[in-house]
Amino acid sequence: MYPSLFSTSSKRKRDPNSFDDEPKSCKRLKNDVFMNYSSEDIGKTFKSHLRGALIRDSFTISDHTMLPIGQDMHLQLLKAIEESEIYVLVFSPNYASSRSCLDELVDIMDRFHKFDERKVFPVFFKVDPSHVRSQQGPFMEAFQAHKSNVDPERVQKWRQALKDAGRLSGFTLQNGDGAKFVLEIVVELEKMQRPQELHVTDHPVGIGSRAEELISTLRLDRKDHVLVVAVFGISGIGKTTIVKEAFNRISSSFDLCCFLADIHYICQVPNWKVELPKALVSCLTRENKFSIKNNHNESITKIRMLVKRQKVLLVLDDVENFQQLEALGIDPKWFYNGSRIIVTTRDKLSLGNIPYTSYHTMLLNRRESFNLFTRLMFAREDPMNTKFIEELVCRAGGIPLVTKVWSRHFKHYEREQWPSVLETLKRIPHGDVQKQLQMSYDSLPNRAKKLFLDIVCFFDGMEKDLIAKVLHDEDSAFFPNNEIQYLIDKSLVEIRPYSRLSMHHAIREMGQEIIRQESEDEPGKRTRLWDERDVMCILTQCSGTELVESISLESFVKEDQVVVLADAFRKMSNLRLIKLYDEYLSWSNSSYDEVTPFSFKKLKYMEWHGFPFRCITIYMGNVVVLRLRYSKLEILWEEIKSLKKLRILDVSFSSFLTKTFTLASHPFYGLENLEEMCFYGCENLEELHSSIGFLHKLSILDLRSSISLKWISWEMIGKLRSLRELNLGKFSYPGLESEELINPFLSSLKECPITKLKLLGCNISKISREVRSLSWLKHLHIQASTHPFPDNLLQLHELKRIELEQANMQSIPDLPQNITYIKADECTSLVNLPLNMPELKSLTVLDFRSCPKLGSKDPQFLMKCRSLDVKSSASLIQRTCIFRTKACKESPFIKPLVIGLSRECTPNWCNYQNRGDLLCFVAPMHLGKKICGVILYATTGTFVPTSTIASKMVNKTKNTSHRLKEMVFQQGSMCVMFYPLDDTTIMVEAGDTVALEFPQKSVSSCGLRLIYDNDVVTRNRSKSWRDLL
Repeated sequence: MYPSLFSTSSKRKRDPNSFDDEPKSCKRLKNDVFMNYSSEDIGKTFKSHLRGALIRDSFTISDHTMLPIGQDMHLQLLKAIEESEIYVLVFSPNYASSRSCLDELVDIMDRFHKFDERKVFPVFFKVDPSHVRSQQGPFMEAFQAHKSNVDPERVQKWRQALKDAGRLSGFTLQNGDGAKFVLEIVVELEKMQRPQELHVTDHPVGIGSRAEELISTLRLDRKDHVLVVAVFGISGIGKTTIVKEAFNRISSSFDLCCFLADIHYICQVPNWKVELPKALVSCLTRENKFSIKNNHNESITKIRMLVKRQKVLLVLDDVENFQQLEALGIDPKWFYNGSRIIVTTRDKLSLGNIPYTSYHTMLLNRRESFNLFTRLMFAREDPMNTKFIEELVCRAGGIPLVTKVWSRHFKHYEREQWPSVLETLKRIPHGDVQKQLQMSYDSLPNRAKKLFLDIVCFFDGMEKDLIAKVLHDEDSAFFPNNEIQYLIDKSLVEIRPYSRLSMHHAIREMGQEIIRQESEDEPGKRTRLWDERDVMCILTQCSGTELVESISLESFVKEDQVVVLADAFRKMSNLRLIKLYDEYLSWSNSSYDEVTPFSFKKLKYMEWHGFPFRCITIYMGNVVVLRLRYSKLEILWEEIKSLKKLRILDVSFSSFLTKTFTLASHPFYGLENLEEMCFYGCENLEELHSSIGFLHKLSILDLRSSISLKWISWEMIGKLRSLRELNLGKFSYPGLESEELINPFLSSLKECPITKLKLLGCNISKISREVRSLSWLKHLHIQASTHPFPDNLLQLHELKRIELEQANMQSIPDLPQNITYIKADECTSLVNLPLNMPELKSLTVLDFRSCPKLGSKDPQFLMKCRSLDVKSSASLIQRTCIFRTKACKESPFIKPLVIGLSRECTPNWCNYQNRGDLLCFVAPMHLGKKICGVILYATTGTFVPTSTIASKMVNKTKNTSHRLKEMVFQQGSMCVMFYPLDDTTIMVEAGDTVALEFPQKSVSSCGLRLIYDNDVVTRNRSKSWRDLL
């Protein structure tokens, strides 16, 4: 499967475009302490005691006596001051008599005001602090002497420096124990000293850029308020590592810093509500022992006293629930302005009602994962198989924990064994990974655990609302929407486009391993089955048991069909969920010719692709969803069935189906709660019983391609007062052959709240002319219509989306102002867009494909749009630089406009463009102009369905970054978007080096144009993009 894993492979080279980034922690200053004092005044004893105590406590110190010999003394003195973190100013009675001391003081106070990380500690040695501030007492006498022989400007600088230093709190010694005084000074300096840098990681791939994003989220420039930032992400994604790196970079800007690690483990002791705040006090004071007994309130009081008087950087790592923050008394209102609190957690609920800003930790991309794995596994010159490593890191899924654990695991095996080791890991997660990821699962309540495992083994990828509908249970008061949101808050599940639930495959594999461990050797004794080997074992050997609750077989490929027995289901009487795609399964005749009815009393969902029975004889009184596509059904049921919980019935492409029922006179009576019914592609279905009119909750009816229908009661369909989506297509509908019969049909539909209407290849005379009477309509889709298109749709005030395919039309009529989406595909006669395009201010998608005549009579047709502006050129592609410009200054939330164009062409208005997913440029100089935004475009590399792709802009000069809004791509189209650049997003100025980054291999090309403040539309002045571009 893989090439040789030895010398035939390439050697590892550093990728110049990689995302490797070493930690860029602030460089630690050379000296911890610089001492400023008068030698004759304080005496050798105090000076030597203080210096000795600092050295014994591992402080590095400097003063005017320790400068290099033979060099400019003043320059070396300035260098020593600048390279020191804490300035100890020893004010003594004769201090002001020393001009050198005063000059040193001026330089020290200048650096103190210039650099946030510098600190001053005054020591008032036998002098009154007020005498220093106001130059009274011995300081007055000294300044009287300076008056006659020192420049007044120099004297004024001394006075100001003394005034500023005298205002700072420090220690005072008038009389007493000098040795004890020295020890007190050393203890205080320890507290003032910048904390030791935290160890981040030995292989910091991708850490630096993410730390910078986190720092940007902290908004350190806002010093007038307290900000809480919650760092979210699944276990092992690197939350703590990123926060450590950010902590190291910014800690010097705070008066007090504390990184309280592993709160989850601290809280495992019985008396954790007392021990946790004590741990925080210890961290804040840097004392392991303090006079707080087992008194929770006393600890909280101490914490609040510490944080309310100075700017604090506090990290609370691995918070599991809100009770932990509550035990610490965390409330932003108690903190000094400018303080920052960072909380790392897997659970959004752990923040409770504390206001916070979110930072979502991003997975490593493939390039970063590759670099991390190769660093861990190989010496720089070691040969490696790039293709295999790429598959391996892809499987690791961008989680650093998985990558690191696997690297250690693979080192125990010879390279020839690696492919088989990887195959094992695909089925059985490594124990260290399982233990770490399972922590989130173990913290769930029982109902959430059961739902999580259902999603893992069955519902992954399905719509959230559908899952909630299936699992909703009034009797047991189980409301899935609440539990689903709980799993989302715990970072176990996420919402993808179209409200589909999804999870990282490492999380999925963790859940599957929990199920596998229920019975490692006997799959039939597990609660859920999903692996094709296990499912086939159950179906061919009839080894299932009543323990099985769900079974899912979505892909099974064999050269020869496998014979299975329907009787295998009889032993699994507690099945709740069934999903079978049996294209490669052959059901033995004895299994379904004379089948005895099954009984699945707990069944809620059945999706059986290729259902092998001629009618439904299975008892399933609690079923909610029944999807039997491509079935062998000839009729649905022989008699009336009472399926009061059934919401969705889908028998699409059941080509043998001729009737819905045989014996029943009112067959739909037992399905009174049905909401969706689909007969799409049932080409031999002859009738749709009139009792359909009694389905008062039916909201979706799909009759496309049911070409044999001989009779439909349109009057009864008109009674469906909940009907919101009607799909008709590809046949001549009985009862609608003449214009006289159309009006009653449409009249009956007027009473239905239809919001979506599809007319695909319908031979219905003039029906399109009457569509405008459907006032509820929001989505109109017409395909292969040979009849005139309605000449006026303005009455459809709710219409937002219109799709035309193979429509015989020259012009799209005027559209209502709420329209957001216009699509025309293979409309070969289409020439003109609506005349009222300038009023379509909500339009966000304009998708034209294979419309060769569009714009041929009016090359400037798109220039008429007031809310859309276009660069004109010879071809449609090059004149489709389209985006919303109106009010672009007022709102940063401007919607992108999607353009369906060939991805091989690039707009010629771009200043900068590149093939691939990375674009770098230097912002040019334009005198008197300020950069306020950017127009950017991207094209997808392959044909994909509708997708969203997020990009990131990085200002490498300012070391800042910002994630842009997602761009929406329609089936491989180009997307163009305007985005503001300001202090709420990211600042870009002339001379800055800037990069636009997309996820690896997500786009095939990208480009942008910088926009300046006098280019954009304002309320009183409009400048056309035609002039700009």
